[in-house]
Amino acid sequence: MAKVYGQIGSFLRLCDSLKIKNVNVFESFEEIRKLVDNYKEAPEKIKNKKIEELKNEIDEIRNKIEKLKFEYDKEITERKEKLLKEKKELDWFIEVYSRDVNNIFKKIINYYKKRKFIERKEWIEKFFDYELNRPFKSIIDEIKSWQSDLDYRQDNFDKIVEEKYNEEVNFLNLVYNTIKSNKEFYYGAIGEQMVLDKLKSLPDEYTIINNFQHKFSRPVPDRKNNDFIYSVQIDHILVGPTGLYLIETKNWSKNSMDDLDLYSPIKQIKRSSLALFALLNQAIRQGYLSRFLDPWGEEQISPKKILVVINHKPEQEYQFVKILTPGELEKYILNEKVFFTKEQVENLVTYLKSEKNYFHAY
Repeated sequence: MAKVYGQIGSFLRLCDSLKIKNVNVFESFEEIRKLVDNYKEAPEKIKNKKIEELKNEIDEIRNKIEKLKFEYDKEITERKEKLLKEKKELDWFIEVYSRDVNNIFKKIINYYKKRKFIERKEWIEKFFDYELNRPFKSIIDEIKSWQSDLDYRQDNFDKIVEEKYNEEVNFLNLVYNTIKSNKEFYYGAIGEQMVLDKLKSLPDEYTIINNFQHKFSRPVPDRKNNDFIYSVQIDHILVGPTGLYLIETKNWSKNSMDDLDLYSPIKQIKRSSLALFALLNQAIRQGYLSRFLDPWGEEQISPKKILVVINHKPEQEYQFVKILTPGELEKYILNEKVFFTKEQVENLVTYLKSEKNYFHAY
């Protein structure tokens, strides 16, 4: 399987739109697509889920209270036995120190000791329940707290479910409406993800770099169009033994493909190819792509241009740009002649995904 770097660009732009709404929970486009596909059925599932979650919470609290009560009963039994034993011992000491002695000093000492034991015995008898529970105040307070929590959840079951349901449904609607208002990114992501899934099935000698971006410190002249290129963004760059491929994806309807007012994807891909050609061949001259230098001079790297169309493939063909459907990608790429050595592929991948040229949006 081909190696992959970066997320698809349309997904990242969707995430940027969601971040404006303080939504930053999606790690892949599949998560967004799953939300959209299940949107209509989601509210009922959310309601059932919240009911089940609250039932589970109540069961967990009940179990916790039962466990605490079991521990408390065990401790209180041991404590009661200890206090009763102490009371018997006090009776014995009181009896011992009540005996007559001839020595006046010993008699005085015995009196105060006896008095101390009598006071302790009277305290235990008078405040037995207090003494019994005194060491377990924290456990008693914890049981009361959990019981109060349990009572609240049971008495306000429907209200709690409704509040949690509304919170999640409001979040769902926010995400769905944001995606709906940015549907060009959503449908673009569907196409790009479809292409990426096809490219990933290539052998592991191939590497895919998604959403490649580069800003030029000095603009690249586009003499054919009397223009300058200041930056480039490419849906996918594929590097492997059969060459370097610049791949753009269009998930357009037939009407959009035929609309002359829309910017031509053929012009777009040629413009991107010119920018990438300039970038890579400058990198050769600067020594970043040393595997493309040999005693005869510098090799040139010419990107192979592929436009992948999802819904409607034009009948006409264009010079230097191959138009394919996602299903045609793998066969086309693998049938090309081997063009790069293993070392050249590695050199190109290292350069293209370097921080100098490749910017991760997240």
